Amino acid sequence: MRVTTDICCGSGILHASGPALVEVEVIAFSKSPRYVFLEMGPDDAAHKPHIVLLPDSQFLGGGFDKIGDATIWFRRLENGCDEQSVPWRRVDKSIVTYSDQSISFELDVPAGVRVQVSTEPPRPYPETVLMLESIVKHHPDIAQLHVLGRSIEGRPIFLLRVTDNVRLKGAPGCEDCPVLLFTAGEHATEFAGEEVTRGMLQAALASDGQGRLRRRSCVMDFVLTCNPDGNVNGWHQYNATDWKNHDYAPGVDRSWHHEFGSYLSGTAACVSPETRAVADWITTTSPRFVHTAHSWESKGDHMGVYRSSADESDVELVRVMASLDEAAASAAAAHGINLVFRPLGGMSKGHLPHYLVVEKGIPSCSVEAHPAHDRAALASFGADLFAGWVNVVLASLGRNKSQPMVGS
Repeated sequence: MRVTTDICCGSGILHASGPALVEVEVIAFSKSPRYVFLEMGPDDAAHKPHIVLLPDSQFLGGGFDKIGDATIWFRRLENGCDEQSVPWRRVDKSIVTYSDQSISFELDVPAGVRVQVSTEPPRPYPETVLMLESIVKHHPDIAQLHVLGRSIEGRPIFLLRVTDNVRLKGAPGCEDCPVLLFTAGEHATEFAGEEVTRGMLQAALASDGQGRLRRRSCVMDFVLTCNPDGNVNGWHQYNATDWKNHDYAPGVDRSWHHEFGSYLSGTAACVSPETRAVADWITTTSPRFVHTAHSWESKGDHMGVYRSSADESDVELVRVMASLDEAAASAAAAHGINLVFRPLGGMSKGHLPHYLVVEKGIPSCSVEAHPAHDRAALASFGADLFAGWVNVVLASLGRNKSQPMVGS
């Protein structure tokens, strides 16, 4: 039986790949071994392999202790199917055996069918590009695609701009209303965060009255795949440079996304083109709010919001950050999501949200989504979160016409 991780977004080291036993070592990126994506089949005969996930043998930070009883996802792809329309389903946890050193279960692989297995259902970069191009094709008056730059391996980093009369307001620096920026895929395989951002994008494109009002009131920019090399290669939190240099030390070798603060402040050069592409767009467009989406491997299924504390002397910013928290809590409650709030600090001081709040006084935060939730639930939460946050930011801008800009 064919078993491989050599697919777009694939990740894992195969130790056994027969019809009876599939063993996969889950590569550790920075903090823990958590992301795997493999494909089995097709074969002329049906099989039911025993699948064993093993923690990275070189990782210094332990086994599967951080992810606990992680949700395992699978889908079956019949010959000739539209892969993007085939839903991912949870492996019933009652048939999964969990320990710190292994996660194991059995799964049916029907004859002639490919079965994909992952801890976080992926969104392959090529499919995302096709989706963005389709949005522009079907919404030419409100959606425009930009290339911010190219990754280390040369892949375009796309931004979708959504606003009314986009032909006049689409060029960076030509906006006549506030710019709001929403990014995902900085940590390449944190796809739950991308699902939240996709829900936000759908809300921005909505044809109802609220959608039209938002497009008249602001310019909404979306980057779904900030790190296309990491996406395609299944490198989780890394870009190509981090993957080349990584040393398995817990939490110390995912350097590229810590460059935002030093690069935007002019205190250090930027070595990663992915960072530079997003940061230069920010300098040109001066967004009044920035959200970066992530996901985490915490036990359970709760989500989080990370943000830095505003200077208490900036009364309006303190009020806005508190209102953003309230809007997030309200959206989470409406969807039955346990949401926790945590401060950015430590290595996060180089992160974009920290720099914008602390150094520029601009509202910014990060959502940590959880891959235990399915795509529809994450997108629905994202749409409601987006609605609440946009309302908060626009209300603040109405009160304070002199809010600082990134480039000022």
